[in-house]
Amino acid sequence: MAIHKKVRRGANRDSEAAQPVFAYDPTIIAPIIVSLWANPMRVLDRKPNGDPTQGALDDAKASFNTATTNFNLVRPVVITEDEHDRDWLMHDDTEVVFVLPNTPRVASGSSATQLLATAKLLMACTPNGI
Repeated sequence: MAIHKKVRRGANRDSEAAQPVFAYDPTIIAPIIVSLWANPMRVLDRKPNGDPTQGALDDAKASFNTATTNFNLVRPVVITEDEHDRDWLMHDDTEVVFVLPNTPRVASGSSATQLLATAKLLMACTPNGI
């Protein structure tokens, strides 16, 4: 289970390389994840071939590139845990991929505070890929 990137290994020889998974300050990323968890907007919209739609890319960019985060990402992409577990293949060298946790990880009716605490916990667990 990983996120992969196509890399050139020589003349006309492409292969895939697993991208490292890392954690970032959860006080900045966790609120975005919680917001998308509660209302994924179009960030998970896909074309028939599985690629993100332009709407998905636009909503992800708007979610992560805010005055609060101070990010200026070219192509943030939000994927599901299932897409991560099926070895998501990055489509562009400028992608930064974020994994949205599966909804059943929290009990229905969880408060915003509980969702935020859960997102921070999941971010501390590298296998969750957030």
